[in-house]
Amino acid sequence: MTFSIIMPVKGNSSFTRDFFTSFHKNTQSRDYEFIVINNGDDEETHQILEEQSEKISKLSVINNDKNIGVAASWNQGIKEAKGDYICIVNNDIEILTPGWLGFFKKRLDKSTSIYWTSPMTCYSKNNKNRQFRPSHYEQLKYGTDIYSYVVGCCFMCPLKAFEDVGLFDEKFEMKYYEDLDFINRIFSKGKMVSMTHDVLVYHAVGATSRITKGGGGNYDRYKMKWENTNFDILAKQPNKIKGIKHFDQRK
Repeated sequence: MTFSIIMPVKGNSSFTRDFFTSFHKNTQSRDYEFIVINNGDDEETHQILEEQSEKISKLSVINNDKNIGVAASWNQGIKEAKGDYICIVNNDIEILTPGWLGFFKKRLDKSTSIYWTSPMTCYSKNNKNRQFRPSHYEQLKYGTDIYSYVVGCCFMCPLKAFEDVGLFDEKFEMKYYEDLDFINRIFSKGKMVSMTHDVLVYHAVGATSRITKGGGGNYDRYKMKWENTNFDILAKQPNKIKGIKHFDQRK
């Protein structure tokens, strides 16, 4: 098995439908399994997953009675994954690039030091095209080598990254900072993160976080773990925005 795709779901069933429409349109590879973490979702989501079970031969669903949060959901999927590459996606994104899995793999295969890759990301439906103008897309870097914020709504890691770094820290509540914490741990291992400029996704930013309670103490936990260390990705930002998750949409 080459790819294991992991997607937690909690609400936003209309987004889930849009995701799968874009997924089938732009996924050429069939060498994947799809693992859905269903965090106590509604009947409509169950119906969607029933429909997808007829289209995806290797679809499995882990049903939780309640929302266990982002980090724990991702970890559930990773523990079940059989692929050499782990791709984690939100249900509120749309894949816009044909062959996207292959582009991610190609990027990771460029160096054994790359443990994470993210796509270009747009936030306006008006910009769902392949014109990569900086004003429309979240940026991975300021300049040539200073990381700002790496996309957590869609990313791929080689399985060896989790074998080396470990799983996501489940002490982060529900939402936010579990992805940045993991990236810092990648840095602490002397490894790298990168962007796959060939892949574009649309993200209905905030669609999931608005309906998910919790996470208020995550920034404090993040600071406690990483402040004044050499591996804090937020500390690598320009001074004017240092210490916050920033979406650079400069023209």
